[in-house]
Amino acid sequence: MIRPVFFSTFLLLMIAAQGQELVYQNQDSLKPNSYYDAMPNYLTARFLIFEKYADFNINDNDLNRTIQYNSSPWPSVGIGAGYRWLGVSLSAGLKDPADTVYGKKHRIDFQTSFYLRRLTINIYSGIYSGYYLENPNTEIKNWPEGKYYTRSDIKTTTFGVNCFYVFNSEKYSNKATFVQNEWQKKSAGSFIAGGTILLNKVQADSSLIPANLNTEGFFKDADVAHYVHSYVGSEAGYTFTVVLKKRLFFNFSIMGGLGVGKTVMTPINSPELSEVKMNVTLHNSAGLGYNSQRFFAGFSYANIITSTPSPIEETSMGHVTGRFQLVAAYRFKIPEHRNPLPSWVPVKL
Repeated sequence: MIRPVFFSTFLLLMIAAQGQELVYQNQDSLKPNSYYDAMPNYLTARFLIFEKYADFNINDNDLNRTIQYNSSPWPSVGIGAGYRWLGVSLSAGLKDPADTVYGKKHRIDFQTSFYLRRLTINIYSGIYSGYYLENPNTEIKNWPEGKYYTRSDIKTTTFGVNCFYVFNSEKYSNKATFVQNEWQKKSAGSFIAGGTILLNKVQADSSLIPANLNTEGFFKDADVAHYVHSYVGSEAGYTFTVVLKKRLFFNFSIMGGLGVGKTVMTPINSPELSEVKMNVTLHNSAGLGYNSQRFFAGFSYANIITSTPSPIEETSMGHVTGRFQLVAAYRFKIPEHRNPLPSWVPVKL
C-alpha cells in the first residue's frame, strides 16, 4: 500500500512542479539575458545519431574481482524539433554488422525529458536482451583467444525517474547543451540537487556466473539467475558550461548521492534472498560543440551509475545506463503569430 501511494504522490508533485515551471519559463523567455539567449521565436530542427546502453556487473569484494556484462551495441538515428517548452523526436535502430559477433539481441526503449528553466526531469525505461562478457579469456579457464562469450538469454529491465533543480537558472542554461533550443553565450555554472527512483531487473535461463572461472569461490559459489533491485535516493552536485567566443562550448555536470535500495535475489535451487541497505549513485554528463543563432553541432553523453550490496555477504551488484549522442540542429525564425492555445493555458506557443 505504501509503495503505490509514494509513487502517486511523487508523480503528482512532478506534474505540479512542471506546470509551475512552464509559467516561469514562458515569463523568463521574454526577459533579456546576457548569459544565454532563450530564443523564444525560433523552431529548432534536429538530426541525431545516438547509442544507448544498459550494462551491469557482479562483484566479489572479498576476492576483489568483477564480472562485467555489456549490452550489445545498437546505434540509432532520429529527427526532432523543439519550440519554446515543447519538444518531440522520433528514432529508429540501425542494422548493425556486429549482430553476427554478439549473437541475438533485442531492445525496447522509452525516454522523455523535460528541460525546464529551473527543473530537469528525466523518465526512461528499457528492455534489453543479448549481453557479452568483457575479457572472457582472462575470466574463464581455457577460453579461446579472440572468441566472444555471449549470452542471448540474459534480459534486463530498467525504469528510472530523476529530477533535479538548477539553482543558478538566471545565468546557466541546461537546455543549450542537451535540447539545443537555447544558446549559452557566456560561461556559467550552477549547483544542482534532486532525487532519483530506479528499478533494475536482471534474469537469465541459467546462472549469471559463468562456469570454470579462473577465480574459485567467486560470489560464494552461488548460482544466481534472477534479481531485482529498487532504489530511492537524493543527489547533489554541480554543472557548468565553458564558452569560448560565444560559440564553442564545453559542458560537464556531476551529481552523487545516497539512498535506500532493496535487492531480491533468487539463486538456483535455493530460497529467495532479500536485503535492504544504503546505496550509492553517481550521475554525470558532458557535452561539447558549436552553437550560434541558427546552427548547432555537438556531442553529448549522460550516464547513471548505481552500486548496491547484494544479499550474499561481501558481494555487490552494479548498473551503468547511459547514452552517447551526436546532434546537428538548425533554427528557423517563426513569424509573429497569435497564440493558438486558449487564454487560460499559462504558456504560449
